[in-house]
Amino acid sequence: MNITAMLRRVFIIVCFLFPIAASTARAANFSLSVNASYAFAESGSATVKQTVRLTNATSESYASVYFLDLPADASDIKAFDQNGKLEPQIVEEAGNRRLKLPLATQQYGMYQSSQFVITYQSSTFAQKQGDAWQIVIPALQSSETTAAYSVVMELPKAWGIPRTWSPYSSNGYQWNFDHPPYDRIEVTVSNETVDTPTPPVTVITEEKNEQPYVRGVVIGTFLFVFIFFISRYLNK
Repeated sequence: MNITAMLRRVFIIVCFLFPIAASTARAANFSLSVNASYAFAESGSATVKQTVRLTNATSESYASVYFLDLPADASDIKAFDQNGKLEPQIVEEAGNRRLKLPLATQQYGMYQSSQFVITYQSSTFAQKQGDAWQIVIPALQSSETTAAYSVVMELPKAWGIPRTWSPYSSNGYQWNFDHPPYDRIEVTVSNETVDTPTPPVTVITEEKNEQPYVRGVVIGTFLFVFIFFISRYLNK
């Protein structure tokens, strides 16, 4: 019997909640790793790049199609693997926009991996609010076991500095998740300056001691009077 006839084709569905209803979970046939980058222009538009790796978790299944939920305004959608360009398709399901990506090469056997890259443009992730920009990266949700998930953001310097983080990152605009849940990422940046209160100024005045001056006047007067009387006494 042909080995391909024994293998089950599995459709991988990955959701980035925009928000939309989560897809129905299925038995985990794959281990999923996603490295996502979001490069923002000053206008708020983002170039999104997702590098995806699928690793077979069983010897009976292989991936043939990959699904990814997209924001409604996604444009310039492209995909490629190590062999070149792939042909992504856009489908509408229950009012949701979804990328359907047939994989050009199927990897057979346990622990065998398929890797590919998806890129697109969207203005959904950043919104300007007054003098600040709020960036929201949707949560990752997949029917497969997610082995690793990382997010890197590149923000224009003109937007300012971060004011709020959720979750907090100690490594700039970079997050690495090694286990679920993969919550959405929220960052607020702005150029707004924070007024720093001026500390009170303590004026130290030098207290003058007038006692030596008074004492000198008294002594001088006493000597003058003493000499005056002595001089009169001697002139008699």
